Amino acid sequence: MGIDSTRVLGRVFSPWRMSSLIAVVGIIITAIVCYGFYTGSRMNVRHAPLIDAAMEVKLEATNAYLKFDQVMRDGQDEHMKEVIKHMMQAEWYAEAMLNGGANLEGTFIPLDDEAMRRDITQVQEKLLQFRQIIMEQFTEGAGKADSARYNHIFTDLVFQADQVETRLQQIMKNDLHNFRDNQIMLIIVIVILFVFADVVFIQYNRSQASSYLMLFKTRKALEEEMIERKRVEAELKELTVKDDLTGLYNRRGFFMLGEHTLSMKSRERDGLFMLYTDLDDFKWINDTLGHQAGDNALKDFASVLRDTYRESDVIARLVGDEFVVLPVGADGDSATLVSERLIANLEKFNTENNRPYNIISSVGIIKYEVGSKETLDELISNADKMMYEHKRARKQARLK
Repeated sequence: MGIDSTRVLGRVFSPWRMSSLIAVVGIIITAIVCYGFYTGSRMNVRHAPLIDAAMEVKLEATNAYLKFDQVMRDGQDEHMKEVIKHMMQAEWYAEAMLNGGANLEGTFIPLDDEAMRRDITQVQEKLLQFRQIIMEQFTEGAGKADSARYNHIFTDLVFQADQVETRLQQIMKNDLHNFRDNQIMLIIVIVILFVFADVVFIQYNRSQASSYLMLFKTRKALEEEMIERKRVEAELKELTVKDDLTGLYNRRGFFMLGEHTLSMKSRERDGLFMLYTDLDDFKWINDTLGHQAGDNALKDFASVLRDTYRESDVIARLVGDEFVVLPVGADGDSATLVSERLIANLEKFNTENNRPYNIISSVGIIKYEVGSKETLDELISNADKMMYEHKRARKQARLK
């Protein structure tokens, strides 16, 4: 390059113009990164709670259905308050999806998609019909109840809520796809900006290479920050489905994975079993040895469960000292063998570890048959009953 060309470049790319160029590039990059963070955060804050709300509508309506069935079957009128409570919760979540709301589970931003709002309005109408027929059947009594109409309305309600959840998931999937495409385009823009800046710096003065290196390091720092942010977000997401004390899945995590497992088994035409268990004498450990010993007992039991079952199996602590296992790759025929292995591992743990208590559990096993229409809640309830029968039988045996 000749002297005249260098002088022209010197006039065109004067120091203040170079500073302005650097500032513009920096602002653009910052805006791109902020836009990426904003878009990702918006999807997470907006769509994930709405999907949870749709699931809660189904869950609360199903709980009301099961509890009302118990009221009509057993004549336990005092449980009607719980039925109404579940219905009010389902209606609240549907309203939150339309007009927003907040509770302990999070903040719900109103839907702005007109088609989705119409679907939610239909869900609200189904909830109102379901509440009305519940009150009608409760007033008329079991002898005059129109169970066919009652079941039909409930089925329509669940189907409509499923449609809403599916559409929300599809919207989130599309947004994630668009977000990924936008991020690729934005990265290309960033690369182009850096290449342009590099060419300008080389043409203007090779001594400015150090400035380009600084910008490159800044870019790397921003990329590392994005990676770290995603890692932290992944950890935070994991915390929402994991039990803090034992590290096993909590109730929310179990229901998320359990519903998927049941759906998968139904498609594969394959059965499986559920194991429900709790710690015997846990109250004695807490009251006599202290809460720290109680926590240690829960962690010990969780450790034995991990050693007994495979990493692919769904193991969760639902509440207190109650645990549930859903072996993914096993069927009901191996249920007895797996429960015996758990008991053997507990005996081995008690023998090898000098604890002031013994880890003893009662176990209930329920088989999920191929083609069964049982829900996860129903499986848990049936397995829980089996567990208490096992506990009662052991106590009677000890008395003899």
